[in-house]
Amino acid sequence: MYHSVAAIERGIAYVVALPLVAESKLLNGSNTNPDLMSLPKQNPTRSFWLNKNPLANYRTTPNLPEKANIVIIGSGLTGTGALFTLSQKHPDLCITVLEARDPASGATGRNGGHLTPAAFRHFRSHSKIYGAKAAYLNRLLERHNADQLVKLINECSIDCDLQEGTGNLECFFDAREFAEAKLDLEAYREIDKQFGGHLVKDIEVWEKETKMGLTDVYGAILIPAHQLWPAKLCWSIQQECFKNPNVNIQSNTPAKNITRLKNSDKWQVETSRGIIICDVVLHASNAWSGRLLPTQISKILVPTRAQVLAFKSPQDDTVNVEEWTRGFTAHNGGEYMVRRRRDGTYILGGGRNYIPGQQMYEDDDSVLNEAVGKALRNVMLGDFPGLLPEHEEAYQEWTGIMCYTLDGRPVIGEVPDVSGQYVAIGYNGHGMPFGFQSGAYIADQAALYLNSDKTLPSNDFEKHDYVMEAWQQYDPKRFQSYASSKHEPFTTETQETLDIVDITFSAYPSSCLLLLSIN
Repeated sequence: MYHSVAAIERGIAYVVALPLVAESKLLNGSNTNPDLMSLPKQNPTRSFWLNKNPLANYRTTPNLPEKANIVIIGSGLTGTGALFTLSQKHPDLCITVLEARDPASGATGRNGGHLTPAAFRHFRSHSKIYGAKAAYLNRLLERHNADQLVKLINECSIDCDLQEGTGNLECFFDAREFAEAKLDLEAYREIDKQFGGHLVKDIEVWEKETKMGLTDVYGAILIPAHQLWPAKLCWSIQQECFKNPNVNIQSNTPAKNITRLKNSDKWQVETSRGIIICDVVLHASNAWSGRLLPTQISKILVPTRAQVLAFKSPQDDTVNVEEWTRGFTAHNGGEYMVRRRRDGTYILGGGRNYIPGQQMYEDDDSVLNEAVGKALRNVMLGDFPGLLPEHEEAYQEWTGIMCYTLDGRPVIGEVPDVSGQYVAIGYNGHGMPFGFQSGAYIADQAALYLNSDKTLPSNDFEKHDYVMEAWQQYDPKRFQSYASSKHEPFTTETQETLDIVDITFSAYPSSCLLLLSIN
């Protein structure tokens, strides 16, 4: 049974269909369905990025360590950021990484290969919800994080098929859509001036797309972005970290439960292969973290399944492939594509906005959705004719699980009322510009917790006051009042009171927005 609710997007009303069961869970303030609190499936679909995993089944030691200073749950981009930070800054700490499957086999190994920080898109609607400054600081932080990650890749010569600075072309297929985008860009430009004008200066508006032969594209906007092989990045960094004898990773070892050790401030982490005792736990498993976290956090998480396919295009024989070697988005980010320079493979994701429920509350990446796959192919035929002709077929298709939140913002920081646990999850589809530095951020918090009487090395991303202010808006403590009563309102940066009426997902898949009434 499906239920229609009104949504607000770009200042206009439209209707989406939500599964009534999913909606009722949200309204009841609960995400405790056992089926949605399960462990990652052990037979996931086969991702292009994971065809050859050099760390498959890897365990530093045959047996699970009995103890560690810090246990990191998850080995994707966030867990890798935490591991790298701790092993570099605090090499004497004993770190154990618990991975339910193989390293980087979750969302990091199943996404579209983009490193695209948020820019102008939806800036006006986000400003109304969060306040213009908060909306801007989110974008400033995403850009900063992406820049820091690219800097690390270059300085350490990490082989991850980085396509640096190629940009992401936002394509628009009618005059109204393009006009709305330019209004968002203008609003973004105005506030950017107040912060030095650094974020907008590299954005290009193409009034007519002529460089690439996209005859159906009415106009386009090119924003700063990069593309890479995310899992390969993690594997390279992890292998460097493993040179530290105090670092241990245990693949195919899911964490099942966390309890406080009796008469102690230490944590007991129960896994499928035994128990490990630690001082600090870092949660970095995104959509699967909810089963291990307090209800006040777990109930605001919305696991959502994405679908992606890989194909080769016959048009590469007739076009300027360098112009095509970049990222693309269409339909307000609903579809996203990358062309890889190294092998000419196109990676296309999206399609879920065309089906009821948009694959919300789906955490099973062992199956494909036939309707989503069909929608993806129809997008290619309609918007990019010739790229994937009707008689051609993708050679690989897979799914991955993202994690959205009820207020559309990540959850990054100390777990409320639980000393010694930290979390970095809920990136709302933007895990690539958030994940690595978010892991580093909570790693530094954990180190400070363990060394409260010492001065810790500073982070590059802590040196800018605005960047630190941006991090603070993702503090998990913002959900404490909501935990006590679902009728207690959130408050925006502009101090407008927002009553929770219902929840919906915008047409932009990296924006999970509450349907709110502003009093």
